[in-house]
Amino acid sequence: MTHTDNQPPERTEQQETRTPVSEPEERTILLPRTETGEPGATPPPAKPAALPASPKTRFFQLKKRRDVNSVMEELQDHPAEGEVDFSGDEESLELLEESYDVGKKFAEGGQGELFHGFDRRLNRLVALKSLRGELSGNQRLRRFFLSEARVTAQLDHPAIVPIYTLNSDRKAGLHLAMKLVKGQTFKAYLEQICTHYRLDGVNSFDEKKALRTRLDILLKVCDALEYAHSRNVMHCDLKPSNIMIGEFRETYIMDWGIARRIRHTENAAETPPQEDDFCGTPQYLAPEVIRHELRDQRADLFAMGAILFEAATLKTAFTGNSVSEVLANIADGRMEPLEHRFHAPIDADLKAIIRKALAPDPKQRYQEIREFSGDLRRYLMGLSVSARPDNPAMKLVRWCYLHRRLTLVLMLCALLAGVGALAFTLYREFRFSEELRSRDYALGAAYSRSTHAGHLLDEQFSKLELMTASLAADIRYLLKYDPHHEKGEEHAFRAVSELRRPGAPGLIDSVFHHGRIDPESIAYNVTPDTNPESVERRLEPISRYIPRLLQTILESPVNARVTDSNLEELKTAAFRDGTPIIRVLFGFPDGLYAAYPAGNGFPERYDPRRRIWFPPADAWKEKRAVWSRPYIDSVPQIGLVISCSVPLRMPDGRGNGVCAVDISLDELIEELHSSGNAGPHVLEKAIMDDGGRIIVSTTRDFADIARSNYRSPDDEVVFKQLENLAVLDDMKKRKFGVVTIQEPDGNETVYTFCHIRSVNWFYIEKLDMRNLLAFFRR
Repeated sequence: MTHTDNQPPERTEQQETRTPVSEPEERTILLPRTETGEPGATPPPAKPAALPASPKTRFFQLKKRRDVNSVMEELQDHPAEGEVDFSGDEESLELLEESYDVGKKFAEGGQGELFHGFDRRLNRLVALKSLRGELSGNQRLRRFFLSEARVTAQLDHPAIVPIYTLNSDRKAGLHLAMKLVKGQTFKAYLEQICTHYRLDGVNSFDEKKALRTRLDILLKVCDALEYAHSRNVMHCDLKPSNIMIGEFRETYIMDWGIARRIRHTENAAETPPQEDDFCGTPQYLAPEVIRHELRDQRADLFAMGAILFEAATLKTAFTGNSVSEVLANIADGRMEPLEHRFHAPIDADLKAIIRKALAPDPKQRYQEIREFSGDLRRYLMGLSVSARPDNPAMKLVRWCYLHRRLTLVLMLCALLAGVGALAFTLYREFRFSEELRSRDYALGAAYSRSTHAGHLLDEQFSKLELMTASLAADIRYLLKYDPHHEKGEEHAFRAVSELRRPGAPGLIDSVFHHGRIDPESIAYNVTPDTNPESVERRLEPISRYIPRLLQTILESPVNARVTDSNLEELKTAAFRDGTPIIRVLFGFPDGLYAAYPAGNGFPERYDPRRRIWFPPADAWKEKRAVWSRPYIDSVPQIGLVISCSVPLRMPDGRGNGVCAVDISLDELIEELHSSGNAGPHVLEKAIMDDGGRIIVSTTRDFADIARSNYRSPDDEVVFKQLENLAVLDDMKKRKFGVVTIQEPDGNETVYTFCHIRSVNWFYIEKLDMRNLLAFFRR
């Protein structure tokens, strides 16, 4: 029933005018039962909720669906609202005059009238629907009126007109107050479109956009209908004149006067169809209703298909010169040609949706309204619809249509090979071309700097390895072929116990070594199983090699060169500020230990055979360097160190000890700060082993962490792992490269990495993409 302020009164569905025309007038009729249409002749369809939607027909099957659909799933898990009461029983009702002022009549039908009303209590305008006075004594119509009021009131949906009150009057009349909808029916809306197209021509308008508007209106109707079906209610009289469009494009389903409860297969025998079940408007009746078979929600879907037909073609789906001819055409499936009234093109997908919705066999139709609306939404989004699945060729065409920009880029890239500079000029005009070039340049420059820093580190580790190997070769020679057989007057080696005594002579302060050292001598220590007769014989040639040991330490920094003129300056700076090599170590199989420079910080009970730097090198069969894992220095205040060890093997292959150098990770951190990329875009620089453990990082003072968490050189060092395992896997596979990661906050992080072959580690830089691009734009 139409409620309007600015439209002329329309004849309602209940009128009995029967003038034959090419398109019979819409009206709700009651079909007589026939012998050929006995109830139950065709098994009724299953309950809608028991018909699962095919995965191909479900809508919104997107990967990123959890956050949105979880809300809907929670709502669907709430307790059901219960069955809708279709009762038409009379009850004591409040008098209309007590609450409302009755205004002018603005519409009427065969059974009811519509008046403007004013709610005195809430000061609002309402629409008053009243049963015609001469029909107030008809008990059957009174039950229909009361049932419509109760059903509509129980359906709480934005697209269903809310009922405010049900009233009587002093003459036993029936009235219901509802929301006053200012607008027009969908039928009038379609007629207005046809008038414009007829007068000005369809080519003067954007019919494609207008069709989307009409389909949006129908989708709102589908949503309301889905809600009603979920309450086990079918409308039974859906048609364009029962769809209202408000002045702000709100949509309402009107006139629930012949709505019925959906009967399901399992209880069809217990509740056979009644005479009132076979009524509706002829052009929108489903074939099973015409055949007097049990109707269910799929009859409403048929009506929606007929309405969709009208919305798409601007003409009715089934016509005839009389009602009986229309019904015969529907029963036989003789639908009007699916062509636009004004010859505008109609997409094949939309035609397939219409044909499936209007299938004569209910089993061939959409089984639930959500399937129908889902196909419409997919059609509007340009996706494949379940009524017409794409073949491989169509999938490719649709993909190209949905990814028009990417398709265009691919075509332009192919064009580049043939047209050269002109194609490149066209490519630069693309929306993101400048950003892409800036991104590539920034990533390339950052990777170049990072790789250069990685190579410098590799060269530094190789240099330290070469220095250790050269030193070991010299020591091997000295231990076997000592050219100075005569002993000196003073020994240049001192026992650790002597150095640790308070006031030990010859010691100078060293900030770097966290104590006092003697740069002119070697510290040594023995264990209970050390051969005392060979201690001096082994230490004497090493002590005469102190100048070479000192040179090794002073030349360990990058680009450091020792000359006679800068020797004292380098010594002072080394013992104050530090060098990559902390000390030179010597360990022998019987437990003899020697270190340069001598210092008072060495522990008295020190067995080199149990330290990390000794066993791997001693067990190595070849005379090559072995790098240890990071560990706590024997002087814990120094922090984390790594050792490069070379075995001292005799010509016959027998082990004769180990020569090693301790390297400060603090100094490596300083070198990281001064190399590679620099700027606000640098989040972190780090050295990582092949297991993903971060050995050195510019954002973490590992030495301080070690001093605060580890008190003993025997403590096991636990390093933090690289958080992104995908980056670690890529580093192991490629050794060199760049990886970009999309962070949860939407920012991009860049990882550049370079393999340090000498120690089988990785130099890695973590950069912020946004700041990186800004840095290189300057």
